[in-house]
Amino acid sequence: MSNVNEQLGSLSGPYRKKVREKAIQNAKSRIVLSEKDIQDLSEDELEILVKEEEDKIYDNIKTKGLYAALALLSINII
Repeated sequence: MSNVNEQLGSLSGPYRKKVREKAIQNAKSRIVLSEKDIQDLSEDELEILVKEEEDKIYDNIKTKGLYAALALLSINII
């Protein structure tokens, strides 16, 4: 059983890295759209922006996963 957990844990690393990279890109876009300079923000503020973007991505993944599961069960929400 622990072997399965180890395998799943090793798979999540690359996905977390991709989500983090996408969150950083999204945070940079948000900063540009707000017409601020990245150097004007503290490291903590940048981390908060990236964390917010990560949360948005994970929420999006969860929502799409739920819709996919409902579609497989042929359940309409609308």
